[in-house]
Amino acid sequence: MNKSTPEKDYFQILVNLKNCLGSSRCKAVLGINHELILLYHHIGLEVLKSQEMHGWGAKIIDRLSHDLKSEFPEMKGFSLRNLKYMRKFAEEYPSLKFVQQVVAQIPWGHNIFLLDLVPEKQDRLFYIKKTIEHGWSRNTMVQQIETALHKHLDRPFISLKEKQEPPQSILAKSLRKDPFIFDFLNLEKEVDEPEI
Repeated sequence: MNKSTPEKDYFQILVNLKNCLGSSRCKAVLGINHELILLYHHIGLEVLKSQEMHGWGAKIIDRLSHDLKSEFPEMKGFSLRNLKYMRKFAEEYPSLKFVQQVVAQIPWGHNIFLLDLVPEKQDRLFYIKKTIEHGWSRNTMVQQIETALHKHLDRPFISLKEKQEPPQSILAKSLRKDPFIFDFLNLEKEVDEPEI
């Protein structure tokens, strides 16, 4: 019979709390990413709506970039380039429900690469689902795209490091270093990752 001792009990409490802390951190980072993706989708929809009403001559993206950067100078996510991605993102994924349930589960940088590298929506959806399922880092996802994994389903590649960690944990680690997350939270670059 395995007898409980104060030291064993303490060790079990510590292990449980460390697991709980890791899980809570992961959920928090994924929640922040979710809100950021929804914000970018909303901005993209507003740009599309304005362009439909007023045409390209209104230069909505240029004006928004200038005015949002003036209003939120600490945020770098309002560059012309990023606003154009927001517009393209909203154009490609007009359904808020789809964005909430699927696309917002992966980081903005992943979404940008998917928009750039994968022209077909069905293929993009394949990589989104695989990224969620396996917790692929951006580099791993790009590698899978470059090898056309969606055409060769019989030989998926997942690095050994990614096999050892839960997929959500891998994505959360990637998100903790994402400059768009830091911008969104208005955290300065000088903030040390352990301080977060």
